[in-house]
Amino acid sequence: MTFTLEEAQNLAKLVEKTKLVFAVTHNYTGHPLIRHARQLFKSGEMGQIRKVVVEYLQDFLMVPHEKLGQKQAAWRVDPKQSGIGGTMGDVGTHCVNLLEYVTCDPISEICADKSTFLPDRKLDEDVNALLRLKGGGKGVLNISQIARARKTV
Repeated sequence: MTFTLEEAQNLAKLVEKTKLVFAVTHNYTGHPLIRHARQLFKSGEMGQIRKVVVEYLQDFLMVPHEKLGQKQAAWRVDPKQSGIGGTMGDVGTHCVNLLEYVTCDPISEICADKSTFLPDRKLDEDVNALLRLKGGGKGVLNISQIARARKTV
């Protein structure tokens, strides 16, 4: 959403000054199944969280669409337009949001291996990460935009 801490602070000041609603849409949290899963965790029915696995696998960036004029790909692989987030900043944010929303347990530590496979790409296309949750549970995050034959719904 911003490229620097200064930009983020200016954005926060602007929101405070205007009193306008400022939000990031993570619309998966509105799905009835996700809401039900959250309730299961909140009620304690799921028990203590020991292990969580989150995956978001797609093949959208397997082909260098940005070189073929595809605008949806072009901004995602250009750090001048999208920042340094890469796949983690694009689809990984949805995974992190769902993990923390459903379990009500925030990630406290992360160790990530980020990879870029296509030539000339400056941002990662594939991320594998180990997670530690605040409540003591562990997790694995597997996200990719170059996973062959995986289509998102």
